[in-house]
Amino acid sequence: MNHTLKGVLLSGLVLPGLGQVVQKRIKRGIVLMLVVVTALVVTIANAVRHARSILEKIEAGGVPPDLAEITALARQAVTPADQLATNLALGLVAASWLVGILDAYLTGRRLDREAGPPPETPDQSA
Repeated sequence: MNHTLKGVLLSGLVLPGLGQVVQKRIKRGIVLMLVVVTALVVTIANAVRHARSILEKIEAGGVPPDLAEITALARQAVTPADQLATNLALGLVAASWLVGILDAYLTGRRLDREAGPPPETPDQSA
């Protein structure tokens, strides 16, 4: 498998930055991974915090365990600042994913050009 394909698949399908690490761009890959993981942790932490506050209200008996009530509480619990932080974090994840794929592609193409054409295999049909 050539460097381009391997880097793009790893950065695009597994984790941004993994393709860079495989292509020996360790620092670049680690930065991309840290950005994505940090943004996902922020998003998940906000969601868990809101879910816990709603669960505490349900357990205290202040809210019936009704889907409509829980949905209304979830909408009220999210502040504009929380929504902005989540949107920015998810935007950062998407941007990092695109940067990771594009960078892995460009780096892989350069590495493939430097490696030269693949060796020819002997014709086995004869």
